[in-house]
Amino acid sequence: IIYQGEVIGLLLVGNKEADYDKDDRELLEMAADHIALTLYPRLQSDRQFGVFPQKKIKRQ
Repeated sequence: IIYQGEVIGLLLVGNKEADYDKDDRELLEMAADHIALTLYPRLQSDRQFGVFPQKKIKRQ
């Protein structure tokens, strides 16, 4: 899950009988966008109060 260019989480999905198609990917992207809008403020609050340290993830 990416918010303003920062990786803030992962959205894990399971296997299914047929491959994920374009509609599936679009639905997952929309879900990730909505999750990011909710998750990011919470992460910022947790970071501010030292709930957990921020780790930098290197993109490869």
